[in-house]
Amino acid sequence: MKRAAPSDLAKLVTGTVRQLHGRRVSNDRVTELLEVLYAVSLSTDEGATPLCDIVWLDPNNPDPKAPPYIRCDRWVFTALETPVPLTARELTKLSRASDPRSSWLVVYPRRKSRKMFIWGLIDQAGSNFVSMRTYASSSGYAPPGLFQVSVTGLGRLEAYAGFDRIASLYNQELRRDQLDALWSRPTLSALLPVVQLVANRLRLSAPMLRNNVARIGAAAAVVETLSRILQRIRSFRHGGCVLITPSKRYVRPKYRLVYSRLRDAIVHTTTRQLAEDMEYRRFRFLPSETPVAAEAVTKHRSTVVQTEDARSEREGAEWFVSLLTRVDGAVVVTPELVVVGYGAEITARCPPDKLWQARDLNGTSQRARVMDYEHFGTRHRSAMRYVATVPRAIALVVSQDGDVRVIANVMGRTTVWENVKLGSEEFVADDRADPARTA
Repeated sequence: MKRAAPSDLAKLVTGTVRQLHGRRVSNDRVTELLEVLYAVSLSTDEGATPLCDIVWLDPNNPDPKAPPYIRCDRWVFTALETPVPLTARELTKLSRASDPRSSWLVVYPRRKSRKMFIWGLIDQAGSNFVSMRTYASSSGYAPPGLFQVSVTGLGRLEAYAGFDRIASLYNQELRRDQLDALWSRPTLSALLPVVQLVANRLRLSAPMLRNNVARIGAAAAVVETLSRILQRIRSFRHGGCVLITPSKRYVRPKYRLVYSRLRDAIVHTTTRQLAEDMEYRRFRFLPSETPVAAEAVTKHRSTVVQTEDARSEREGAEWFVSLLTRVDGAVVVTPELVVVGYGAEITARCPPDKLWQARDLNGTSQRARVMDYEHFGTRHRSAMRYVATVPRAIALVVSQDGDVRVIANVMGRTTVWENVKLGSEEFVADDRADPARTA
């Protein structure tokens, strides 16, 4: 396989910008930027890889499509009094004052010399953009600039144009397509008990809701929760494993507990969000001159507050579960999303006869290819042995360098999904499969 370089990612970035925005961006300047960022990603600052987000934005016209009404929490560009030449050393230094969750650094070529400079910072763009991309928020502002590039780990660059993911460069490999493995048939089959539980609660809250609509909504809530947990595990840069299993065999948790709040928080959030939506629609379609009773307004406000409380509860539960992975060993979770132990040793001894890499969503045999079991580290191999021994289980494994894999059994084949999609870069389509039909 040909090794990819920053110049290969640059071609994709300039092509995407031209396609989406109708703008031509110098391939040489973008290549220069990506080479600097790649050098930064291979360096260390006080023992850690510097992380930062870069946005390509014209400092003389930072907000060309500003909305007529600008809300107070929208992003703002703040210029440096003296622009800083773009070098790996300067970028490493400035990355300490920037955090991808809150601020981005602005780069752009100087008009006359065409040399690249750091012109300033964008604040509050990162938190809004990241929360939308990781399902933490369902609305927000379009990110600034023509494109964004993130240094997310050792030798890893991620490029976006707005909310659209362009590609990533990792270990000299260009990765364009991501598999939505959390929506695969094996994953949804393993999660069917909790999906059905949430769907039943939705139906109790709104009897007119069709069964398949309730199940798809419930599955989306569960998948989004798992996506956020995996994102947080990845951010720890420690690695981790979450086993979702109906069996108590072949796993020995060092710390046992029964933690059901994650499941309960999903139920609370989905049912209260549904109630809020129904209240909103009742007001939305009233004629403008129709009087509304004070009690109805108070009830609606109470529903909104309850939804916010439920989201806060869910966020806290997601952090609780993700932090358990910082203890060596697997986190053991039932198909109802109840945590029953962590720091678990996997005692399954028999490796899979063959290991398969999924090349499509459902890991079909026609497209799957054989992988080398010995290529993987201890954490991955133990998860593979467990899934080979307990076919109804799935393993969600995050490596120390940030790779996320889903391991599941597909028609007797131990199958691995790599480069798993954890965010809504292309947003969640409305035509998801009904999870009840995947079992």
